Amino acid sequence: MSLTPFRLIVTALLPVMLFEAGTSPDAFSQDVVLHEKTEAARRSAIQQHMQRKTYAAEIATSRLEIQQLKLSLVPIEAMQKELQTQLVELNKKLIEEQKQAEAANKELDAKVKLQADVKEKVEAAKLASEAAKKEFENREAAVKKTQDSIAEAKKKVEELAAASMKQLAAITRLDEEIRKVSAKLQESEKLEALQWQQVRESAIQNKNWVSFSDEIAPILQKRCLACHNESKPRGQLKFDSYAQMLHGGESGELFDFESPGFSTLVTMIEDGSMPKEDDPLSPEQISVITRWVTLGAQYDSQLDPGTPLIEVMARPTYPLPPETYPFPVPVEAVAIHADGKRIVSSGYHEILVWSVESGELLQRIPGFPERIYSLKFQGDSNILAVGAGTPGEVGEVIIVDLASSKKVKQLHVSPSIITCLIFSADQNQLAVGGADGQVHIFETQAWAKTQTFHAHSDWVTDVCFSPDGSKLVSASRDKTAKVFELSTGENLIAFNGHGNVVNAVRFLSSGNEVVSGGDDRRIRVWSITDAKEVRNVTGFAGSISAIELLSDGKLATTSTDKKLRLHTAADNKVEKTRVGPVAELLSLGVSETFAVTGALNGELHLWLVSEEKPVRSWFAKPETVPNSNSQ
Repeated sequence: MSLTPFRLIVTALLPVMLFEAGTSPDAFSQDVVLHEKTEAARRSAIQQHMQRKTYAAEIATSRLEIQQLKLSLVPIEAMQKELQTQLVELNKKLIEEQKQAEAANKELDAKVKLQADVKEKVEAAKLASEAAKKEFENREAAVKKTQDSIAEAKKKVEELAAASMKQLAAITRLDEEIRKVSAKLQESEKLEALQWQQVRESAIQNKNWVSFSDEIAPILQKRCLACHNESKPRGQLKFDSYAQMLHGGESGELFDFESPGFSTLVTMIEDGSMPKEDDPLSPEQISVITRWVTLGAQYDSQLDPGTPLIEVMARPTYPLPPETYPFPVPVEAVAIHADGKRIVSSGYHEILVWSVESGELLQRIPGFPERIYSLKFQGDSNILAVGAGTPGEVGEVIIVDLASSKKVKQLHVSPSIITCLIFSADQNQLAVGGADGQVHIFETQAWAKTQTFHAHSDWVTDVCFSPDGSKLVSASRDKTAKVFELSTGENLIAFNGHGNVVNAVRFLSSGNEVVSGGDDRRIRVWSITDAKEVRNVTGFAGSISAIELLSDGKLATTSTDKKLRLHTAADNKVEKTRVGPVAELLSLGVSETFAVTGALNGELHLWLVSEEKPVRSWFAKPETVPNSNSQ
């Protein structure tokens, strides 16, 4: 540390002063140091004060400068806001100008495209004009060619006309000659027919003629065909047709034309070995067959010798029904007319027509085999298909016009009764089933047979077309239901699930499933793809006799347990059971609002869908003869 003048003086005088004061040098030295510190602190405080004053002045100056800066910022901020506003406006203007530029570009593009289109059209028009010009030239040339052709054709026509006049004159002369020849031929045919008839009558009177179609075929049909037919030819002998008889059987040929009396047929009927296990033929029948064989076993029908006996025979004439029935007969068939006002039912050798409103008998249409087994209307028309038969004798399908009570067509004849028939949904086909196990298909325009299926080994009990008309399902006493492809006749599938007689069958609306019912007292729904059962419905105390599909997809069934049931569409479970009849239900017809059933005791029952019991029941037993027509 350097010594200040003050410290030098004090240092020099310190011993003297301390001596005089009586103070020790060390104490004095401490006071000096304290004084110096105090002085230093004072000077430091003065410096800090002065420094603070300086800082305060600087802060004040800074604050003044800041205030001045803030004041100077006001016009700058105002200018900034103005600039921002101008910038926004400029941006808006820029966007608008851009839009205008884009629109102008689009307009320019459109004009350019239009110009190109116009140019293209001009080019196309130019080409079209050139093509039209060329076409015109071609057509002009064609017209000239056509005119030349017309002139040539006109010339030929004139030549042909002249030739035609000559030919016409020749044809006229030829027609006249043909007419004269035809007249002579007709006269000749009439004379020949008359002579033939006279010869035949004379031969019959002289016992030199026996008619196969009138005398022999009916005997063979009734007494022989049951054991000697295509399905079961005993001894390999078939009597289905004259042609098959000529083939003979295991015992050889039937006819010995050199020794007619020793013919196998004559020998067997005379010794009683035929019919086997049945009553022998009557002496009259043996006599007429023997005479026929002796006279050469001639075939006198105009039909082919291979035609079934039943068709060769004259159509049977059926007895008129009694004016009144002594007792009711089972109602085996019913149908409802589309007008909802009439019901048709089976009778004895006749069809009965009833009023829905009153139950009154409106019509009796006779001229049928003993029993009517099936009745179906063709759509909403008056055409009624009738399936009938006299057991053991004949079966027929007859088409009737209900409006006139006339038979439109005797469609089919069979040695077995016709048990069932049905029209396709489009009404263009009719399926027929019978006790011979066969199913026949007819087209309904010309009523011509199109197919025959040897469908079952026992009675066909019911038939039904698929909704699209491409397939057919049949039910049978042989305990099966079968599906056939109509285009090929192929048997697609057989359902054996009932294990008993199958009485009724219907396609469901999908066309992929079938519902059937029978003597096993169950309704079974099964697939036509694999014949697997989808579901079944129980609860029946008798055989299911009929099934009908309602328009809403529900099912109606009848049973020999005397009940009519309605089944839900989804699962076919019983929705409602109608009770009331006192006899087994055999037949069923349905409409949109009501159903009709036929019973074993001869009763008809009218049911409303909404009612639990029949609203009307009466015996289908005529007691008057309204609108009766002869055969």
